[in-house]
Amino acid sequence: MQHDVKQNTEKWHHMRSSKLGASDIPVVLGLSKYKTALQLWEEKTGQVPREELDAFAGRYAQRGHDLEPIAREKVITLLDMDFVPTVFTKRYLMASLDGWNADAKVVLEIKCPGKEDHAIALSGKVPEHYYPQMQAQMYVSDALLGYYYSFDGVNGVLISVDRDYKFFDGVMKDIDFFWSCVQSGIPPEPTTKDWVKTRDVGLVSLVNEYTEIKYRDAVLQKKLKQLKSDIEGRLTHPRTIVGEVKIQKIYRKGNVQYKNVPELKNVDLEPYRAKTTTYYTIN
Repeated sequence: MQHDVKQNTEKWHHMRSSKLGASDIPVVLGLSKYKTALQLWEEKTGQVPREELDAFAGRYAQRGHDLEPIAREKVITLLDMDFVPTVFTKRYLMASLDGWNADAKVVLEIKCPGKEDHAIALSGKVPEHYYPQMQAQMYVSDALLGYYYSFDGVNGVLISVDRDYKFFDGVMKDIDFFWSCVQSGIPPEPTTKDWVKTRDVGLVSLVNEYTEIKYRDAVLQKKLKQLKSDIEGRLTHPRTIVGEVKIQKIYRKGNVQYKNVPELKNVDLEPYRAKTTTYYTIN
């Protein structure tokens, strides 16, 4: 269904909060670089304040908002086709199109990405994390074709994207499951990128004790550092005995900066790397 609502207005924000947007689909499928499905679930269930969402969007989207009209005009000139920003919905899904041509049933998706994603577009491909978004747009709008336009602020590259019926049918089960989690209030399983709050009383007690001791240790370390500096300032010889304490000045060679060795510029050093180790940090 096509809607007569202007994007980025209060009415549009209200509609978007109760739907799953096309740009949310890569998140649901675990392909987003910026957000996890659990974080999206928290947003859709109202656990993230609107101000926080706006602040997050502002950091990443402002450049795109500023360049989008310029990019759209370039595509209109290039294809000799008119494209109008349009909003569509189908069931609980929503697609806010950067451009829609009703006569040809074609969607336009404009991205003003970083160098890596723009380089992928220059090679003739749509970045993996944007492909599901475009398929969702075509599914919701019943489009026959899509265009992906990557714009660096000066030059752009246009890529034609066919509607892949099998792709969206294949991921629909995962999308429906995520939306059922939103409707039921039951969160999806966290990934290794998520922060998970614990209710383990024993763990809480241990962490509280740890942080208290670490704070006291930090205060002592600061005092020790100052005392060491004061001691060093009074030394007149590289080897000094104070009572039962020996103080010695140590000379240590600096580490080799391998990245600055010309002969190693094009050498793959990964085969020489030691085995990966795992450890926890507590901050």
